[in-house]
This record gives sequence, structure tokens and C-alpha cells, in this order.
Amino acid sequence: MFVGQRGCHRTALELCKLLLSLDPEGDPMGVLLCVDLFALRSHSYQWLVDLNHLWESSRNLSQLPNHAFSLAMAHWRLGSNYADALLQNALLMFPSTLPLLLDKCSVQADDRIAKYRFFQSGYSDRYPAALYL
Repeated sequence: MFVGQRGCHRTALELCKLLLSLDPEGDPMGVLLCVDLFALRSHSYQWLVDLNHLWESSRNLSQLPNHAFSLAMAHWRLGSNYADALLQNALLMFPSTLPLLLDKCSVQADDRIAKYRFFQSGYSDRYPAALYL
């Protein structure tokens, strides 16, 4: 994380790869929780797609919000036709991220959407704190 905070995203990705190679099954350092970030920031989109394809069946990476959204972003950056479907799937799996994404993008939700409980005032207090990082 320190290397990534210094703007050395490719180096941070390579360090993540090294750490994963030491114990890919156990992942005691939790590298899978940040490797997608460094893959996106270092423009290693195809590598991220390949990682998800290789490990989805054994590690269920799509069950992690970061990987679900990062995979959609990687496909979009590669110009893949699957990007929209992957983003929709990520939003369906993790709907509490939508209001936060809309807020970050300064987008007002449509009136038909705003009536749902995720958009009601006070509901955002129930979001996991990790979504605000």
C-alpha cells in the first residue's frame, strides 16, 4: 500500500503478484483486496481479466465488491461488450454502492429510483464503513 500511495502503481502490482505467489491459497496479507486497484491504476486490464477468469471458479472473486466493479472497469477499458453486463451484475450484487457512486459523480437519482429505500435519508447510516474509504 505504501508503494501504491507513492504513485508507483506498477511496482505495487508487481509486489502484490509476488506476495500472492508465496501463498496463493491462504493469502495471509489479503492481497486480493487491493490487487485489482493496482491493476487498474497500472493499466494492466487484461491481467486483471485473466486473474478473474483463472480464479473465479476456486476463489469466487465476483463475491468481493472491489473485484466485481474492477472487472467491469477493466472490460470497459479494453472495449469489451461485457462491461455493461458486468457493471449491472455488480450493482445488483452490491446495491448499497449505487447511492455512494451517484453521490461521488454528483448525479441526482431519477424520481422513480429515489423512492427506493437505498435512497431514503437515514438509510446510508446502515452502509458498511468500508464503503466510505
